[in-house]
Amino acid sequence: MLQHVVTGFVLGFTWAAPIGPTGLLCLQASIVGGFRSGFAAGLGAATVHALYGGAALAGASMLDGLSAGESPLVRAAAAVLLFWLSARLLTPGKPSKPGRSAPTQGFPCYAAGALITLLNPFTALYFAATVPAVAGAGGAAGGPLVLLPLGIFAGSACWWLTLSGLVSGVRLRFPTGSIRRINRASGIGLLVMGLLLIV
Repeated sequence: MLQHVVTGFVLGFTWAAPIGPTGLLCLQASIVGGFRSGFAAGLGAATVHALYGGAALAGASMLDGLSAGESPLVRAAAAVLLFWLSARLLTPGKPSKPGRSAPTQGFPCYAAGALITLLNPFTALYFAATVPAVAGAGGAAGGPLVLLPLGIFAGSACWWLTLSGLVSGVRLRFPTGSIRRINRASGIGLLVMGLLLIV
């Protein structure tokens, strides 16, 4: 039982840790809105990670139906979303200053994190490749496999908790010029990621 939780934790943490579209979103939300906003964005991603893990356990055909990772339409939709976020960050204007997070910021950040992750075809492909392999290797060890997606959620959430906690802890020290540079770098990063999806 514990083996499945630990295995899922490792899968979730290692996939969430590299900085990608969701990581940039979490950074931005943590800087502008604080810990609650950044962690909410990460929890949206962790939820999708767990769903993809559960779908992979249920069978590759179900996962293909959920992700359609090779579908040009899905890749185009993901690219459009990344382009839109990039344009918001690269548009000249007064950058948002760090401040207290509004009570209503949590759910929009959660939804944005979930949507970006859901439209990322590489996320589905990762769990389609890794989950059946580790489930088959550890299947004889006992314990319900349903705990594997729970471990994936916990591992992913742990990374977002760490990232949003670290960033929000120093965000008030960022001068306006630094926020502008962070916005520009994040916008360029999202733009590049969007281009990679359609080339």
